[in-house]
Amino acid sequence: MPFGDLMLGLFQGGKVDRAATPPSSGGNSEFTKEQREDLRVLRAEIQDLQEILNDISKGESTLALCKEYIQKTKQDIGAILAKFANIDKDSSRREDFRRIKDVWEQMESNPIIKNPEENFSAEDQLHHMNMLNKRIKKIIYLISYLTIPE
Repeated sequence: MPFGDLMLGLFQGGKVDRAATPPSSGGNSEFTKEQREDLRVLRAEIQDLQEILNDISKGESTLALCKEYIQKTKQDIGAILAKFANIDKDSSRREDFRRIKDVWEQMESNPIIKNPEENFSAEDQLHHMNMLNKRIKKIIYLISYLTIPE
């Protein structure tokens, strides 16, 4: 199984989404050591957010209890992404990073991330959580593909 399929399978509970497009080829050599570390920190932030959202989905916590954490994590992720604002326009990694940023922008538009203090019906909250979970899996996959050596 190709590396990309394996990584995607790991982050989708064993199901491989063959429609998912991996980042461009060429390894991670165009990212500096600091940028690769920032990507790893970004992945950790996203995974921690995923854990909190899973707790909320399971009823082990509530949005009200986690709203400050969600807002802080949103700021932390924004700060990490801002470090990549000046990627060389000629770099093949510019497109890879743009895809990561696009997924984050999709997550930011989700009402749970956008306004975690809002009261949602159980049905709406489940719908928003499912949308976030799908995007979280994608962003983890994209970052992992770029940071885990072949």
